[in-house]
Amino acid sequence: MPAGLRHGITGAACAALVACAGDGSTVIAREVRGSVLRPQLSDAQALAYTRQRVLAAAGHAGALVADGWEPLADLVITGRAPPAFHYRVDPAAADGRTVFATVQAAVNRAHGDAALGALAVSRVYIGIAPGSYHEVVYVPAGPIPITLWGQGADPAAVRIHHALDAGLPVAAYIAQHAVVYEAAGLHADIAAFFRACSRQLTLNTGCTPVMWVKRDGFQARNLTVDNGHDPDRGDSPLQPQARHQAVAFKSEGADRVHLEQVRLLGHQDTLYLTTTAADRTVRSFIHRSLVAGDVDFIFGPTTAYFQSSEIRWVGGRRQLASGYIAAPSTNLGIPYGFVFEECDFTHEGGSLAQAGGVHLARQWFTGATCSPYGDKAAQCAIVPGGAANTGDAISTLTLETVGKMAVLNSRLGSHLKTASPWAPWQAERSARNHRPVQTSSDDFWHLLQATGKNPAALGYRRPDPAEPYLAEYRNSGPGKGASAP
Repeated sequence: MPAGLRHGITGAACAALVACAGDGSTVIAREVRGSVLRPQLSDAQALAYTRQRVLAAAGHAGALVADGWEPLADLVITGRAPPAFHYRVDPAAADGRTVFATVQAAVNRAHGDAALGALAVSRVYIGIAPGSYHEVVYVPAGPIPITLWGQGADPAAVRIHHALDAGLPVAAYIAQHAVVYEAAGLHADIAAFFRACSRQLTLNTGCTPVMWVKRDGFQARNLTVDNGHDPDRGDSPLQPQARHQAVAFKSEGADRVHLEQVRLLGHQDTLYLTTTAADRTVRSFIHRSLVAGDVDFIFGPTTAYFQSSEIRWVGGRRQLASGYIAAPSTNLGIPYGFVFEECDFTHEGGSLAQAGGVHLARQWFTGATCSPYGDKAAQCAIVPGGAANTGDAISTLTLETVGKMAVLNSRLGSHLKTASPWAPWQAERSARNHRPVQTSSDDFWHLLQATGKNPAALGYRRPDPAEPYLAEYRNSGPGKGASAP
């Protein structure tokens, strides 16, 4: 049976939310305010979206486990004084035992030492001297968390950058990176990133990160990660028809990731927060940071809390005709997707921004190859579990990638659409993977019914009251619009 519209979380995690039903499922009262296209959380609902509650638990839908993670309790990463560093990176240095010329070399040594049991520490701190680091950085899973800490006066002083994009011929990727990732003695866990990507014909989105992290408890502070790919500047002579996805930072299956005072720069798909299973969530905390991009530039199925950060739309540089800030694909059985608290949604101009045409988000219909919602809904069967999607069938696991996002107490710029900030996934009803906006569990239910599908027969139950998927609370600024209280 699919996870359904139910959050079967542990008692401790449930207690951290507003209320819990007798069967252990989460109940969040729904009081629709604002317009139908722009729902607003009530005061009671907003209590469920504090940092402590959003980040309280992780795991599989129906079996979340609470550990009460509070990232701001780590006074080292949030404080002023840096720690004593176990390893250092200096672009002017030669690789040694604890000092290295590249960030990857320092990570290699830290991971190898930890794997050998040579580090009697609870966390590894790597200090990075100011400089420009033209490299990609792969951080594998491992027993000891790693912190990368830029030693400049501000995050711009340490810039880790490259230009990788989806569609790059693998031969070019290999030519650029084999010298590092096929080197003798490289730990197999790190070489595995490169080898997996090298087996493709062309790079997919998942292989384009400048920094790719799989390590629980990973932290970064005071640095910039920049995917400089820009097709309009002619960065892609090898693939003139490139798809333009180019990730700056990717977290894959890593729980309790903390980014403090970082800059993540890109265009399409800047920040990718993903997991190892579509119905499992891990957590990230992005604090006092900048995320810049223009299309779906914060995306994925996991739980992430953005606090006191800037979310900058830069599509004016390319004069884009459409713009989407986020593309959450949260499973409907996971309580939270992306939550923004006291953030600034800004822009750098352009005709679309001037017209107020940028969307806050569209819900990523991950892997859909046919649509149970559009003009051809009758030709799209829904099959249970994680079966492969085909041209005439879609799995319930894909159906459940509803995508959740809440924006609270934030300042919304004039570039945002005020009447309908939430966009459908593929607006045309004839599109093979069209899906309308689903602002709540009621929408999930009614949209299936409208095309002849029976949610109850598929194993779902309808929550009462309904659960919010997309919502706002007490935002300000010109992008707020007249309909938002």
